[in-house]
Amino acid sequence: MQSPALQLRDELLLFEKVKLASRMYLTKPLNNKNKTAEELFAAANEQLHGEAKEWLMRTTENCTILSVFIATVAFAAIYTVPGGPDQNTGIPLLQSKPSHLVFTLADVISLALGLTSVGKFLSILTSSFPLEDFKMFLFKKLIQGICMFGSLGLNDVGGVWSSHHPDDVT
Repeated sequence: MQSPALQLRDELLLFEKVKLASRMYLTKPLNNKNKTAEELFAAANEQLHGEAKEWLMRTTENCTILSVFIATVAFAAIYTVPGGPDQNTGIPLLQSKPSHLVFTLADVISLALGLTSVGKFLSILTSSFPLEDFKMFLFKKLIQGICMFGSLGLNDVGGVWSSHHPDDVT
């Protein structure tokens, strides 16, 4: 079963194709109730538009929670470096090892992507959800935010590589 948002997008794209294929004098004039083709389309798809808004809000809220969790884990990992700090100086014990650099870079990238993802999802949540935005704009933002979930994988790569890399064995 297709989500209401994707169904609405398909309807909008079909409407645009019909509008482009039709002559201008068939789409711009008013009908006997003084409504344009766009107004008729909006009225006919009002319920679907509401369902699409609701679906997109729920999906974005769930993705926002996951993004905040990813960013929180990445932030916490900054303070728990592999090997721990030297008790006298506070400098990480593995600072001179290549795995420390890999861990730090992966964690910084993970944090940046996680926070960017949160920003993308919040921009969707604060949208007024106009009908036209369901064509592409909102989906692009949703897909961009979901792609940022790759930051979780980066955090895992940095942590696993740094904790299991053979050159750090003393």
